[in-house]
Amino acid sequence: PGAPRPLRPAPSQAFAPAIGGLDQQAGRHQPNRQRGTSVNSHAGCLKVVDTRRAQASRNGYFFVLDRATGKNVVTTTFAKANWAKGLDAKGQPIPDPAKYPQIDGALVAPNQAGAANWPPPSFSPATGLFYVNASNAYSVYYIYDDEDKPEGWGGNDRGGWSESMLEAIDYRTGKVKWAHKWEGPGGPRSGVLSTAGNLVFAADPNNNFVALNATTGQPLWRANLGAGMSNAPISYLLDGTQYIVVGAGDTLYAFAMYK
Repeated sequence: PGAPRPLRPAPSQAFAPAIGGLDQQAGRHQPNRQRGTSVNSHAGCLKVVDTRRAQASRNGYFFVLDRATGKNVVTTTFAKANWAKGLDAKGQPIPDPAKYPQIDGALVAPNQAGAANWPPPSFSPATGLFYVNASNAYSVYYIYDDEDKPEGWGGNDRGGWSESMLEAIDYRTGKVKWAHKWEGPGGPRSGVLSTAGNLVFAADPNNNFVALNATTGQPLWRANLGAGMSNAPISYLLDGTQYIVVGAGDTLYAFAMYK
């Protein structure tokens, strides 16, 4: 979702979102795989998963593409998404015109912030799971000028109900294996780090930095850092000790992992 305005069908849009590839040796773009309309944007980091590329998109869909050909392997929703009325033969969502912004409003999921956004997800080869901080959320989208050639600001949206959670998605099927719901309404989301020690680190909307069991989603530890964390944690080894570092507000915090 983005700024409400009159839309043309997705294939004719100059700025419709897509996932593409680059042939490093030839310097040529591989064919794009379009995934929606400009109002249902495609923000979300790609993860390389063996011979595939996986993405939990802002528009609420989880995509897995073949790395070499760009052909669709999996398309499924990982959060509430009612803006599409189905999938085409290529696994691309088909926009529902009834969910375009309306003079009297259209109730759309996900909301403007998206089911996921730019904070990076994580993939663990050990568990085969793709981890993403996600949201279920609705907005009512309005349009102010429905003329063929509108002028000025096209419209607006009004937020409604929301919730957020950390999800673990099986990249082979697109099914959510587990989801840990964060307390309170949906809010700012962090990036995610998964480790070879079967841990996954993320932040909740209440400024808590949390460690969970990567296989089951069971919370194991948390620390309140007093500010939001939109970045992804990182890990490194120094003098035999593993550290986890995350930024919160204007401060970097480093935690030592002791056996």
